[in-house]
Amino acid sequence: MLFFGILLFFLQDTEAYHFTHGCYVQKRIEQVASRTKVLNFQLHKTKKVERRILRNLDQIYADLKTVTSREDKAYLAQQVDALQKQLQKTRLTKRTILRKMRNVTDNLSGAEREKIVRQNRLEHYVTHHKTNIYSEFEGAQNNLLRLENIYAVRAAKKISTYYAKIAYKNYRLRGITKSKKLKKLIRKTAKKTFLAVYKKATKIIEKETLRLGDVTLVENVLKRKIERMIQNAKFKYQVIKHKKSITKLIGKELAYRAARHI
Repeated sequence: MLFFGILLFFLQDTEAYHFTHGCYVQKRIEQVASRTKVLNFQLHKTKKVERRILRNLDQIYADLKTVTSREDKAYLAQQVDALQKQLQKTRLTKRTILRKMRNVTDNLSGAEREKIVRQNRLEHYVTHHKTNIYSEFEGAQNNLLRLENIYAVRAAKKISTYYAKIAYKNYRLRGITKSKKLKKLIRKTAKKTFLAVYKKATKIIEKETLRLGDVTLVENVLKRKIERMIQNAKFKYQVIKHKKSITKLIGKELAYRAARHI
């Protein structure tokens, strides 16, 4: 009697057990657990490679301060470039693995998902939608957007303004003086320049973000590159602006030299 009572208790407990599943769902759970385990192993290997590259970079940066020979510095600079490219690829691989891990674990919900997360110690990566890799990715996108709004838009506006002025001078020199046609041509030039500069600036931002990683370093590099682009446009405008006066000065100088030889 006692035996049947215990058996009945276990049967009732099994029927009420929340985590029993059908064959299909159980198979899916096992697939998710297995795939997550493989991805976790790949992630650890990738992070190990990343740490090794960072150690090598630190060592080379220290060596650059030590050597004085130009050849040695050039050789070490080549090594830095090679390691930076490797680091970029490794970080892209890490991000890809983390995204895959997120997608795999999102095939389940509730307690089963949390169970797999705990078993593989993935709390740091996939526990909540507003933490870790999600927030890292979201933060990176926000930083990119901020840099684009500050630097890409600023550069595009300034450079397109200079090119519009250059276009105005060039079209006037060609004899185009009609107000409507001139405005249309200048507006077209400004728009084309704005889009081209914005595209170029965003590519620089993405490239430097992947290469350097740190937002402050990226911002410092951007300031220099964007300023150089603006100064080049300004120089071109100054050349066009003073083209007539320069031509006159050159003509006077040549006439003066010719007069001296007579």
